[in-house]
Amino acid sequence: MDGCYYSKTNLQTYTSNFVASVNPKSWLCEGNKIKNQDGTIKFVGTGEFTSSPTFKKPNQSINKWDCNSSPGSLNNNVENINMTIPLDGNGLLTSPCLDANQNIGPKRDCEFQMTKPFESCTPSTLMKLSCYNIGLEAQVIRICESSIELGTGTACRYNDSFTLLNEIVLPTQSKTMYFRCPGPKDVPAEVGGKYSIYVGNLFNINNNALPSLMCQATTSSTFILFNFELLLVLCLMIFILL
Repeated sequence: MDGCYYSKTNLQTYTSNFVASVNPKSWLCEGNKIKNQDGTIKFVGTGEFTSSPTFKKPNQSINKWDCNSSPGSLNNNVENINMTIPLDGNGLLTSPCLDANQNIGPKRDCEFQMTKPFESCTPSTLMKLSCYNIGLEAQVIRICESSIELGTGTACRYNDSFTLLNEIVLPTQSKTMYFRCPGPKDVPAEVGGKYSIYVGNLFNINNNALPSLMCQATTSSTFILFNFELLLVLCLMIFILL
């Protein structure tokens, strides 16, 4: 499939005609396969041949199913749309929701705003985040890993593995939360220690109201974490002994 991705690393938005083409050579049968007299599938040559080193045997005919294409089956194989590539650190998460009913709830992946693109922490340490909502509407805070190579946030989706935290902070309320600072990746430049913050209204009826969270992140005391884990072990031992 052609046109599955677009690479962009500059600091400007870019709008262009995006073309996606499926089955451009008609090698896939979009209709009824023609069979030989013995009932086996009939193959015909595509006019193309294998080449090395991709194939062990070069100059072999590349075949496809012989096919009677269904009327109109090829008409929807090409799609053209105007696509705007957003600024770095933005994406689906910061884009408008496609439907009015999608802008409600903490698990949505649209209509957030990036408030902190490139915050620092010690890789793999437990972080304590204290936030106060000065506004009159509940807000959702989502923390994503940031890319050192790109120098900005990753606009993570709710179910992405690089989503570090997703919590609700009620209006005029404070909340303490914890997340793990990103560790190093298998890419040399991505040594971890960077994260980004995205904020959106829990019920975004007012269409991207300004973020109203005041937050401060600090390294958390590991005593609480280890003490909790020790308590679980002790409880398990007592349960076994009983």
